[in-house]
Amino acid sequence: MQIKFNAETKEYEFQNENKEVLQSLSKDDMEEKIKDLTFDISSKLEIMNSIYQALVKYPDLGSNDEY
Repeated sequence: MQIKFNAETKEYEFQNENKEVLQSLSKDDMEEKIKDLTFDISSKLEIMNSIYQALVKYPDLGSNDEY
Protein backbone atom coordinates (compact mmCIF):
# COMPACT_ATOMS: atom_id res chain seq x y z
CA MET A 1 0.00 0.00 0.00
CA GLN A 2 1.21 3.49 -0.78
CA ILE A 3 0.17 6.74 0.84
CA LYS A 4 0.61 10.09 -0.85
CA PHE A 5 -0.17 13.46 0.65
CA ASN A 6 -2.05 15.78 -1.68
CA ALA A 7 -0.90 19.31 -0.83
CA GLU A 8 -3.81 20.94 -2.66
CA THR A 9 -6.56 19.09 -0.79
CA LYS A 10 -4.39 18.51 2.31
CA GLU A 11 -5.55 14.91 2.40
CA TYR A 12 -3.83 11.54 2.21
CA GLU A 13 -4.41 9.47 -0.90
CA PHE A 14 -4.19 5.70 -0.64
CA GLN A 15 -3.16 3.57 -3.59
CA ASN A 16 -3.16 -0.19 -4.21
CA GLU A 17 -6.03 -0.68 -1.78
CA ASN A 18 -9.62 -1.52 -2.36
CA LYS A 19 -11.55 1.78 -2.24
CA GLU A 20 -14.51 0.18 -0.49
CA VAL A 21 -12.25 -1.07 2.30
CA LEU A 22 -10.75 2.37 2.79
CA GLN A 23 -14.13 4.09 2.68
CA SER A 24 -15.41 1.74 5.38
CA LEU A 25 -12.61 2.72 7.77
CA SER A 26 -13.39 5.18 10.49
CA LYS A 27 -11.19 8.22 11.07
CA ASP A 28 -9.56 6.49 14.05
CA ASP A 29 -8.86 3.36 12.00
CA MET A 30 -7.39 5.49 9.23
CA GLU A 31 -5.15 7.35 11.70
CA GLU A 32 -4.03 4.01 13.18
CA LYS A 33 -3.17 2.72 9.70
CA ILE A 34 -1.11 5.86 9.04
CA LYS A 35 0.71 5.45 12.38
CA ASP A 36 1.51 1.81 11.54
CA LEU A 37 2.87 2.74 8.13
CA THR A 38 4.86 5.65 9.58
CA PHE A 39 6.42 3.30 12.14
CA ASP A 40 7.24 0.80 9.36
CA ILE A 41 8.90 3.51 7.26
CA SER A 42 10.80 4.81 10.30
CA SER A 43 12.08 1.32 11.10
CA LYS A 44 13.30 0.82 7.54
CA LEU A 45 15.07 4.19 7.59
CA GLU A 46 16.85 3.22 10.81
CA ILE A 47 18.07 0.00 9.19
CA MET A 48 19.23 1.86 6.08
CA ASN A 49 21.05 4.40 8.26
CA SER A 50 22.81 1.61 10.17
CA ILE A 51 23.96 0.03 6.90
CA TYR A 52 25.15 3.42 5.64
CA GLN A 53 27.08 4.08 8.87
CA ALA A 54 28.74 0.64 8.63
CA LEU A 55 29.75 1.31 5.02
CA VAL A 56 31.16 4.72 5.96
CA LYS A 57 33.15 3.22 8.83
CA TYR A 58 34.25 0.17 6.80
CA PRO A 59 34.24 1.22 3.13
CA ASP A 60 35.46 -2.18 1.90
CA LEU A 61 32.68 -4.03 3.69
CA GLY A 62 30.64 -4.51 0.53
CA SER A 63 33.52 -5.61 -1.70
CA ASN A 64 34.17 -9.20 -2.69
CA ASP A 65 37.83 -9.03 -1.65
CA GLU A 66 38.98 -11.65 0.81
CA TYR A 67 40.76 -10.53 3.92
